[in-house]
Amino acid sequence: MLINLAVSFSFFFLLFAGNFSCSKSDTMKNNKPAGDGGFAIYFYNHNETAKFETHIYNYDSSWMNFLNNAPLSDVIISDAEIDSYDWEKQQVRLTPSGKDIFTTYLAKWENEKSGYRFSEKLFIVTLNGKRIYAGRIELRFSQMAIKYPIMSYGENGDNYPKNFDEKPILWLIPFLLQPVQGDPNEDGKLTVKNEEIYKYFKSIDKLK
Repeated sequence: MLINLAVSFSFFFLLFAGNFSCSKSDTMKNNKPAGDGGFAIYFYNHNETAKFETHIYNYDSSWMNFLNNAPLSDVIISDAEIDSYDWEKQQVRLTPSGKDIFTTYLAKWENEKSGYRFSEKLFIVTLNGKRIYAGRIELRFSQMAIKYPIMSYGENGDNYPKNFDEKPILWLIPFLLQPVQGDPNEDGKLTVKNEEIYKYFKSIDKLK
């Protein structure tokens, strides 16, 4: 009888352990950190980027240093928070959860008393864990001759929180004002208009 009890106990123990292991494995799989796979945008505050002196106009080695060496931020919008990507206009329309993430990010920055404008914030775009390009949040209508990617928000890219609240759109723009011929980012294909990003959004049926 003792042998039967021992066998029964062992059976139920192994069954419980197996169920717990499967449950834990499924939980870990479902809680996979955003940005590990697929498309992701990482947003930074000034404290995280202060040591990276990115050039104010040119997409040069200072930007490559930031792109390749900055620790990935905790503030992430992944393709799960993206409703659609209009490739021709380079407009990313966010889901309600994506809108909440970005709105919270805006509010946090505006409440910080650092003396820096929100438009000076930087971001990094990744695809399947690979860092593709970096840029800065700036008005779409700025007259600065910026030769690196910028992001604007709102229906018209005017960076007004109210307009963004009504239409949660992010603009991803290769540059402001046409760079001179021969610049690495001249046609944007090395950055915003990256072919792999295009193929990825097409494969998940979110490309417009």
